[in-house]
Amino acid sequence: MDRFEGKAMIVAGADTAIGRAVAAALVRDGAFVEPAAPLASRAWVERALGAYGRIDGLIVVDASGDVAPLCRSCAPHLAQSGGSIVLLAPPATPQMVRDLAVELGPLGVRVNGVSPGLIDPAEVRPDPRAAIPLRRYGHEEEVAQAILFLASDSASYITGAVLAVDGGLGLVSPRNRG
Repeated sequence: MDRFEGKAMIVAGADTAIGRAVAAALVRDGAFVEPAAPLASRAWVERALGAYGRIDGLIVVDASGDVAPLCRSCAPHLAQSGGSIVLLAPPATPQMVRDLAVELGPLGVRVNGVSPGLIDPAEVRPDPRAAIPLRRYGHEEEVAQAILFLASDSASYITGAVLAVDGGLGLVSPRNRG
């Protein structure tokens, strides 16, 4: 499937496990990917514009500090291409996703989030899988596919949403996790 054929995407935090999975999936789907550091700034926006002449999407997998300035600096370019922003929580909060969706929506820029659960932890004691309704850890590729869905035209009428990719862990109350 080439749902991102010829699209230029910035992936902030592409050096993380989830970021690598996102970048690889985008490339498989035909995108040009500009891997950005977690401290992505206006310089990354200019770099992507210089390389590809456009920005079709911003995906923030990892960031240090406030991601809103990066989102705002991409917004005019995303408005031109009909692009979108997908933020991973954390660092983004559901409220930040909603606030940016309301702010950037009038430009035609969608902003959504993905909240991953336990993703292939190396060693967690005690083993929490029994508390996860699906009884397993998630995989980076599963989170990447959720991010790609929200970044794609298939989600053209979705904005301000935070998709839980957690195997149902967020549905279980703390008192039931024992």
